[in-house]
Amino acid sequence: MKIILLAAVILLSCCFIYNCNTTNPVSSDKTTIPDEEKSPAVIDIPDDEFNYDSLTVEEITAMILGEWEWTHTIIKDRGTPPPYNKITPKTEGYKLQRIFRPDSVVEYYKDGALTGSYNYFIRKGRVLPTDPWFTFIAIGGFSYLLKFYHPNYMMYGNGFVDGADSYFLRKR
Repeated sequence: MKIILLAAVILLSCCFIYNCNTTNPVSSDKTTIPDEEKSPAVIDIPDDEFNYDSLTVEEITAMILGEWEWTHTIIKDRGTPPPYNKITPKTEGYKLQRIFRPDSVVEYYKDGALTGSYNYFIRKGRVLPTDPWFTFIAIGGFSYLLKFYHPNYMMYGNGFVDGADSYFLRKR
């Protein structure tokens, strides 16, 4: 028992050292796009037919391509209770955009001005053999949990403990 516990601690420590997030997204989590954030669908799939957990890395990599507009960020911090934990373009006074290109480069924009360009890649992983598979996106050397609630609505972040999850809506 002590050996298994020690192995789990070492594995978790290595995971954190290599920036491998270990959150467990709930596969039955049904997040709907708020009406004020809806745009014309770029990929027209009914919500009840979309199964993100069944997608391969190649399918997710193809789906992320294009231009994304920031809708909001939820800050997960024990010292920041709702509603103060949600920031939006309206509360912050600026807009953020991300453009994921086929050459594995993501461009960051703030109010239409380029603020940075980073290499990215998407992978699936898990901490222990019995864990479910998670999808991660590595951007510029940092790893984030990646989740699509619909092909036109995604989240990536590290809000599992004292972090932030940012949500984006596909523009085109």
